[in-house]
Amino acid sequence: MLNQSAAAQSELEPELLATKLHTPPLRPNAVPRLHLIARLNEGLTHPVTLLSASAGFGKTTLLSTWVSQLAAPTQVAWIALDGGDNDPARFLTYLFAALQIEEARNICAPRLLDLDEILTPLINRLAASVNPIVLILDDYHLIETTEIHRTLSFLIDHLPPPLHLVIASRADPPLPLSRLRARDQLLELRQSDLRFTPDEAAQFLTRVIGQPLLETDAAALTTRTEGWIAGLQLAAVSLRGQTARQISTFVHAFTGSDRFVLDYLGEEVLAHQSPDIQTFLLQTSLLNRLTGGLCDAVTERQDSVAMLDALDRANLFIVPLDNERRWYRYHRLFADLLQRRLIQTRSSEVKELHRRASVWCEQHKLPTEAIDHALAAEDFERAAELIEHEAEPALMRSEAATLLKWIATLPARVVQARSALLFYEAWAHLLSGRPLGEEELQQRAVVTPEQMVHLELLRMANALSQGRLPEAIRLAQQASTHLPENAPFLQTIAAWLLSIARLADGDAAGGMRALEESIAAAKQSGSISTAVLGLCRMSEIRIRQAKLREAEALSQQALELALDDEGRPLPIACEPLMALGDIARERNEFETARRYLQQGIELARQWREVGAQRGLQSLALLQQALGDSAGARASIQEAAALARLSVVTEIDDLTIALTAAQLAIRQGDLAAAERWAGARGLLGETETLGTRVDQDWVAQHLRKYEMMVLARLRVAQQRYAEALELLDTWLSQFDQKERAYSVIIIEIYRALALHGLLRREETLSALAHALSLAEPEGYARVFLDEGEALRLLISDFGLLIKKRQFDPAAHRLAQYAASLVAAFSLPMPAPDVSQISHHPSAISHLIEPLSQRELEILRLVADGLTNQEIADRLVLSLPTVKWHTGNLYGKLGINSRTQAVAKARELGMLTP
Repeated sequence: MLNQSAAAQSELEPELLATKLHTPPLRPNAVPRLHLIARLNEGLTHPVTLLSASAGFGKTTLLSTWVSQLAAPTQVAWIALDGGDNDPARFLTYLFAALQIEEARNICAPRLLDLDEILTPLINRLAASVNPIVLILDDYHLIETTEIHRTLSFLIDHLPPPLHLVIASRADPPLPLSRLRARDQLLELRQSDLRFTPDEAAQFLTRVIGQPLLETDAAALTTRTEGWIAGLQLAAVSLRGQTARQISTFVHAFTGSDRFVLDYLGEEVLAHQSPDIQTFLLQTSLLNRLTGGLCDAVTERQDSVAMLDALDRANLFIVPLDNERRWYRYHRLFADLLQRRLIQTRSSEVKELHRRASVWCEQHKLPTEAIDHALAAEDFERAAELIEHEAEPALMRSEAATLLKWIATLPARVVQARSALLFYEAWAHLLSGRPLGEEELQQRAVVTPEQMVHLELLRMANALSQGRLPEAIRLAQQASTHLPENAPFLQTIAAWLLSIARLADGDAAGGMRALEESIAAAKQSGSISTAVLGLCRMSEIRIRQAKLREAEALSQQALELALDDEGRPLPIACEPLMALGDIARERNEFETARRYLQQGIELARQWREVGAQRGLQSLALLQQALGDSAGARASIQEAAALARLSVVTEIDDLTIALTAAQLAIRQGDLAAAERWAGARGLLGETETLGTRVDQDWVAQHLRKYEMMVLARLRVAQQRYAEALELLDTWLSQFDQKERAYSVIIIEIYRALALHGLLRREETLSALAHALSLAEPEGYARVFLDEGEALRLLISDFGLLIKKRQFDPAAHRLAQYAASLVAAFSLPMPAPDVSQISHHPSAISHLIEPLSQRELEILRLVADGLTNQEIADRLVLSLPTVKWHTGNLYGKLGINSRTQAVAKARELGMLTP
């Protein structure tokens, strides 16, 4: 390679440092970055490659790794630049030495450099080379001399074909980059390309620390560092020799105030900036998002647009948030450092800076930011006024947790003086799953007629959750008589609550009409949370009717509504996500179910923590299906703990106890299930349960399902006659159309009980009824969860019905039965990769296979379509396209379109 010869030549030039011409040695802890190596190899088809990123993003390490893999006859010339190379003669001396041009010693003559005279022979010599040459200029950001930039521009404009130029820099160099881009002569690797993916970060940390990290700890550290390699290295220094618990504690406390991070960013980044730039950085560090006008208002200067552009070009740990580069943010760790320095050096300015930011945000229709800054400025009266105006929109966006946080930050005297805030606080508690009790509601002082409506609707919601239907309907009708005309929040929530009450009261048709009307009104008024909850309620009804496809479509509609403009899920998205997870679980699509449920549970913790209990119940059932009994018990225990947080109603506690009893039966812990039945008063009343129902709706609603589980317990105990008596009694209680899913379950249990009683014909009849109801929608887990006994029955049924092939319906049932029998033998169904690729590599490298929709979008991304064009092509909303794109990024372990296409091609996913 040229480096070795160049180093030898440097012995003839005493002023040259040989180490500047050596390729740096490979780092022992370096992580293979094959996708970036492939990009660099691809760059050889372009004249110039630029690596532009902040300090510590692994530019030099990547290049040295790449160089070590270049095969002969490619030759490499490497120059590690420093501040002393700003002398043009010195720069050219090193350039000629690296390229083994003997005329190098003549350049140092003290005279004006004539570019044509000096570079023309160099270019001609290189053009005559028979071997490709890679010239690497590392740390080019240290070059500030205009003449050197002009020299390099001249070389680029006349670059000979054998030479490929690679520039590594912390800032974009003042070279003709735009022209190179326009001519497709430039390959760029930027900060977003160089940051570690979670998998790479986990590998790196394991190598440096010497022990594997928990997946959650590695992911959290990657998120906090944003894939910044130096940040991960600095964190790893503190983690060596730590226990797993100590590592977890450190990871969750890791910020830019870590002493190693402080030292690195302070010495390598902040100290190199001018006083003017440092002042700008400190004053704007308290902003979550930066734009020219906002920065002007906060700093009281008028050149912030130019300043932000300069910081962006300098890669100064600033991240653009839009393609137009109007909005930015600082890297999280850099922001932590700047805020710490701001408090240390300019603490007296902080409140005033926040006040200026708040005023600007209010003027520019950014209420959330305006409130946050007003609270930080301790301008509480102004903050309270802003919160009052923003409370209903926040609730309609499902941001109850944010509203509660704002109100909690205000002094109690300020809140008590504003009765409207007290009612909004009550709504936020209700929508967070922790409604206030009747006594607390009565303490709310009613000042206006509108506040009386608030009080009546809040009391109605409590009555509904406790099963007091007559009172709930009376309060709803009472409130509806004096609803204000221009109060979309109250109007939509009143319509939604009334529809739920009607459904609970048995008015299925009227309730569904009211629910559809409330959803339409909510969409029109922009009440996202009410519309999403309404759609999810309709989805639940369709599930009860055994209409799984319609339920899925409604949940997907709800999810689309619950995405922001960037395709990110709002907190309310937890509801449709958990619903979709349970639907996928029922279809035996384990990985899809796990993904939806985990996303839903995580969002629920942000929105209404007690709301996570539904997802945890589904997760427990999924874990049990996978054979993870311990995990199932842990999930159901966590759900029970969350349910106890809500003291207004016990329906959640009872539902979770019912699910726990189901799990106990599946785990063979019949004693635990028997204790549950005793605690619920279900024992010794078999003969009278058909006529016995409690007075409140909650008991009526739940008792039927409890008796079904009791019947399943009796089957497990081989008390078949008792089980059958229970099931026959309760089968008549269910509407065959409105409760078709329950009928499927009862018929399955009846088949098991009848089989135990050796009543074969009746067994097959019950099973046939269950299969015929379930087959059109592709139900799976409702059968598979019953284990080997049901597998044998379905197998027997399939063999019997196979003899009636002349009957199309019988043929479909036979095929369905066969598919279920096959599924029984799989501990975990293999992912459906038929829509992804026929290449094994695509399967083995993916954490989770892409869905059909994600694959469609990936192919359109590869074709160069924008998100809007993809939305138009597939008839989807823009946020939905962004949602699917984000999902496929996560599955591929990448974070940009370019990386997505490269990874997909690497895995053979885009082959015809």
